[in-house]
Amino acid sequence: MDYDEVNSDHEAHASTEFVKEPEIKNNGSSDDLDPLTEAFNSYHNLQQVLEKELHKFQELGKEESISLLHGGSESSSCIHSGHDQAGEASSSRWFGSDNTGEKRLTCLDSGVLNLVKNVEHLEIKLEETKRILDVKESQIRELESTISVSGQGTEMEIGIEDIFQQKIEAEIEHLTFSRSVENLKRKIKLIEEEKALAEAHETLSKLEEAKTKAENLKNQALDLQDHCVDIKEMQEVKSFKKRVVKTTSCLLLQLGLLFILFNVLLVPESETVVPT
Repeated sequence: MDYDEVNSDHEAHASTEFVKEPEIKNNGSSDDLDPLTEAFNSYHNLQQVLEKELHKFQELGKEESISLLHGGSESSSCIHSGHDQAGEASSSRWFGSDNTGEKRLTCLDSGVLNLVKNVEHLEIKLEETKRILDVKESQIRELESTISVSGQGTEMEIGIEDIFQQKIEAEIEHLTFSRSVENLKRKIKLIEEEKALAEAHETLSKLEEAKTKAENLKNQALDLQDHCVDIKEMQEVKSFKKRVVKTTSCLLLQLGLLFILFNVLLVPESETVVPT
């Protein structure tokens, strides 16, 4: 679609050059070459360079988008296959893919900046063309007023026809520049959409990695909870054993003391002979 529009722009420019060449031949000299002719020549060169840049950048954008999507699918498959393994290796692979994605995004940004500069240059050319149109219209008005006052019809009509011809050529140039600017703006919009899609894919990959980490942390929390329950049960068993041992030792001590007391009370006192 864009290349057809560019070709139509070239055909319009060729038609303007075809109109200009007989005009120069009819005049018989190169004095009729004005700044408008130079503007057309510079525009033709600029349009050729711009078309080459657009073609190269479109091929570059396609290669970058295909490689980015392929890299994203590989990273997502690596994340799903490494779910039950160590988290450090998966995180290091992910950081590597992040760096690659950032390089591709910076490449797209540089392309967008180049296109924006070209659009600004073409807008400057449009302003110059508008100024030329204004000058030609003022010349037409001056010639019409001169015709109405002086009455030199034939020469003035020829001059008016020349100015009208130049005005038509300037309008064609203005239309060509406008269409080129619109094409560049559409290209920039398409590149921005591709960039947004790449950023969305990168965000989705990060969300999947975060989900995997959350599941791993949840499993670790459950393991720690089970371990805490086991430790608590072991502590309760140990404290119960300590209480049983303490109670048993106290009971045995009391029984020993009671036995000694009974022996002391039941043993009769021996009669002692007092010497005289």
